[in-house]
Amino acid sequence: MIAVERKEHRERNLNDHLTEKQAEEYQVSDLNLRQAMSSAFFYGTLLHPKILKRVIGNDGGHLEVCPAVLMDHTRHHIKHADYPAVIPYEKSSKLFERDLSYEERSVRGTLVTGLTKSDIDLLDIFEGDEYTRTPVSVHPLAPFKPLSSSEAQMDEVESSVAPPTVPQLPPISELAPVVFAETYIWTLRVSDLKKSLWSYETFIKENAWKWVGTNAEENEDYKEASGTSFRSILIFLILLENVSRQDFSQYAHVRNISAEELSLDNPGKRALIVGDIHGMNRALVALLEKVSYSSKTDTLIHTGDICSKGPHAGSLSVLSFMASNNITGVRGNHDQKVIEWRAWLDWVKGLEKGKGGKWLDEVEALWEKENESDDLDEEKWVEKQKQKAKRKDRKWWKRIPDGWTMFSDHYRIARAMSSAEYAYLRSLPLILHLPSEHAFLVHAGLLPYDPTRSLTNRRQPLAHLPSLSQTLTDPSLLGLDWPSNARLRPTVPIYRQAQEVNIINDIAQNRDPWVLLNMRGVSEDNTVSRDSHEGTPWAEIWNGMVSRCGGYKNVSSQQKPIILPCHPATVIYGHTASRGLDVNRWTIGLDSGCVYGRRLTVMILDAAHQHRNDVVRRAANDDLKGKSDVIDFGDDGHARLVSVDCIKHKK
Repeated sequence: MIAVERKEHRERNLNDHLTEKQAEEYQVSDLNLRQAMSSAFFYGTLLHPKILKRVIGNDGGHLEVCPAVLMDHTRHHIKHADYPAVIPYEKSSKLFERDLSYEERSVRGTLVTGLTKSDIDLLDIFEGDEYTRTPVSVHPLAPFKPLSSSEAQMDEVESSVAPPTVPQLPPISELAPVVFAETYIWTLRVSDLKKSLWSYETFIKENAWKWVGTNAEENEDYKEASGTSFRSILIFLILLENVSRQDFSQYAHVRNISAEELSLDNPGKRALIVGDIHGMNRALVALLEKVSYSSKTDTLIHTGDICSKGPHAGSLSVLSFMASNNITGVRGNHDQKVIEWRAWLDWVKGLEKGKGGKWLDEVEALWEKENESDDLDEEKWVEKQKQKAKRKDRKWWKRIPDGWTMFSDHYRIARAMSSAEYAYLRSLPLILHLPSEHAFLVHAGLLPYDPTRSLTNRRQPLAHLPSLSQTLTDPSLLGLDWPSNARLRPTVPIYRQAQEVNIINDIAQNRDPWVLLNMRGVSEDNTVSRDSHEGTPWAEIWNGMVSRCGGYKNVSSQQKPIILPCHPATVIYGHTASRGLDVNRWTIGLDSGCVYGRRLTVMILDAAHQHRNDVVRRAANDDLKGKSDVIDFGDDGHARLVSVDCIKHKK
């Protein structure tokens, strides 16, 4: 979108936001509306002019700034993040067991006017897709001051927007008239937010090191910032040029497996898709023996969570087997925790010329000494060490991310695995796409549509034919064998593959790693939940949606029930042991609860899987006679399920 179109789009958004009564009450003219679009309210790290200048890439001489307050909103900690999120109180109120006070329902920040189109574009990039720039009404708390490169004037501005002590908020009747601006509102799940309200002081004292670089504590200015003064944020912002945020997650979104790689058209070739293993190595060996697995003729694929929860030695054995044979699979939520701990361990060891590694060795030696009987609670022990840590060691303990448990099973696997095994886990994508089978593999699940929009919304991939001009150039299509004239002569298979790619890329929830690793259902408020007892199971949503697919001819959103221009696709997944083996027409859940003493299951596709009679005949005559169940798979094909018993792991 060119700059003029983007400006007009923002103006339309603001006009939609303001009622006629509001415009009349506050006497907002067209000129003022256009000016409002160049005004923004900042409430996090961007609240101070020094960081704002760095983000927009100029000296800010065209800007004016003042402290301001946004009413009826709350500013929260984001789980596993240091920066804040703001949402309307009507959405956040469900996080609290009581009604918040007038002061608690307000967000203080800075109001900046005079932003250019270029400034706003850079700010959008800085904020990313977790936030949406949204029109709001804010109350200025002091007169505007121009930004200046003069140090004396900058100090004056800094004092006004970040005073050493924050005065009590006046009653609403005494606040200055509202000014219309935009701010960045959190648009992801409310469940990603903590109940606690975000504060600048806590951020500086506990988490600024993650933003300012690994040697920040050695800087005298940073040491000064360890006090409780609100003004310490200014020192932190001076150091922002040394930003060194760590990516412990290292996500890979999707990988395509071509028909040639599966080779299911070749006699004797099979694809074996095994459910969650969780380190149950003996059960895995027994299952592979039962189906006569051969690495020469079989493609083994797993649904994630290959390690943890089960025996520690078993987890390492399974991981070694998978890595040494480069077995195909997807990443599970427990695999993800192992990856993150290993990334953190490698990072800490290299800090301050090896001092981090020395601290880690000392802590681990103490843990081994005090946990000889193997009965200590990891969380309580770590919390105790944090409380009694010497001053020089406190900074190391603070570097453990919130919610992470040191010496947990994930930690111990991460510590013990080889570099090759770590590389293998990192190589696992969140989604495997099998275009030839019109199937997806994912650990937790996928959504067929965005539940926050109507079924026929133009942004729903299954509500319309895919745009081949856009899809054919999508980098995620690497590995798909499409003819060079696909755009000129599209066929049904090409449309199907393009639509499947759009399911992955165009539905926001399917780009969210947390969803792909944890989802079990969708709550009544249309947010994703990991609670199997909350809302509607996602598999039920998927089957209900794709059952509406009526092909690409003679379909209409006016039909009742709605018939959609699409063809069905199958999702194969794990993660939900509570439902056991969960086979539906278009979803197949393979986590049959091995780690809990139930069964380990594999689904078999072979050259005959597309033909019902051949599958049934083979099931009756081959080595798996009486050992497998035949299930529907794909448009009119079938697959077989084989399971073995497991012995419950006792921790």
